[in-house]
Amino acid sequence: MGASELENVQTVFLDLDDTLYHQGGGLSDVIRSRIETYMCENLGVDESNVSEIRKELFRKHGSSLNGLRSKYNVDANHFWEYIHKDIDYTKYVNPDPKLKSILESRKPGFKCYIFTNAHREHAYKTLEVLGLQENLHFDGILDLSVLDLANKPQAISYERALKLAGENAPERAVLVDDQVRNLIGARNQGIQAIWLKCESESDPNSIQAEAGNLAHQDIPKDVSILFSIHDLPSLLPHIFQST
Repeated sequence: MGASELENVQTVFLDLDDTLYHQGGGLSDVIRSRIETYMCENLGVDESNVSEIRKELFRKHGSSLNGLRSKYNVDANHFWEYIHKDIDYTKYVNPDPKLKSILESRKPGFKCYIFTNAHREHAYKTLEVLGLQENLHFDGILDLSVLDLANKPQAISYERALKLAGENAPERAVLVDDQVRNLIGARNQGIQAIWLKCESESDPNSIQAEAGNLAHQDIPKDVSILFSIHDLPSLLPHIFQST
């Protein structure tokens, strides 16, 4: 993607997990383990194949919750309460003063949202440890609850995100995400895309591998690449300042 396209961006959508915080810190592993325990204890799934079932549902539906809703008709609120209860986020996420400074450097007139397939309580807890706050560093959190359970890469999730952000021109928005399929979904809706390329993408047990990230050469040519969220100002210098 050329700089000229990104220069038109007015609205920034930032993914949360494995995008705003260091990949491989262990939080995603804990949550995946909780989901599998939930499946065994509440849905009667056999422990011997629960991991493969969870992975398949995640690949097919874009989020574990919507996969479980489709196959087992689970209650979203019960699921969220079980999965995120009593996790000590400070064990897996560290404060990030540099990211805080970057977000605080956002120039007037531009908008920035968290756009996540998770629940907002998870987002709140993660942001708190990072040293960030919704009302200070973002214009809002677009999570599954406000998106009526539509998740990336479903087309309707991007449509709802744009509407909630008050952005009428998709090309003036950009999604920063670690999962390639979510970026392809964004491009299909006319939204610009920046791939936060993962250190762990070659790990078969990583969340990116489970999501089915494509080989690097198969990434659409109009998707820009970052190797650290701290480098975001290099691609969007008209919005954020380097610190």
